[in-house]
Amino acid sequence: MQPNVERVIANAHRSGASPGDIARELEAIADPGTMNLDLLNTEIEHLPSEPAKVTMADLARILNSPNLMPEGWTASPEGWNHWRVTNPEGQWWIVTTDRAAFEYAPDRLKWWGPGSPSFP
Repeated sequence: MQPNVERVIANAHRSGASPGDIARELEAIADPGTMNLDLLNTEIEHLPSEPAKVTMADLARILNSPNLMPEGWTASPEGWNHWRVTNPEGQWWIVTTDRAAFEYAPDRLKWWGPGSPSFP
């Protein structure tokens, strides 16, 4: 495997990323002439996983509790597992902690979790 691919898979495994998240990251660095994404996706789905230290339900509780947001950050409900998150500079995103919602509308929603610019 190419070094970047190994790093993406290792980082994704440690962070508990979904196979879909990993596939998107791999596609971003893929060289179509040398990488078989179907084979990689099959390998990724069979990686052992550790229980997440923080669940998406934990992250949703933070969004629903303004006093848990970092100073200067706000989160307001936008309906069904969606929130408007605003950083101290006034930049905002519509975010979700629901995987199905994100996979249905990745062009309109941001995944709220580590690694996302919408995550403080």
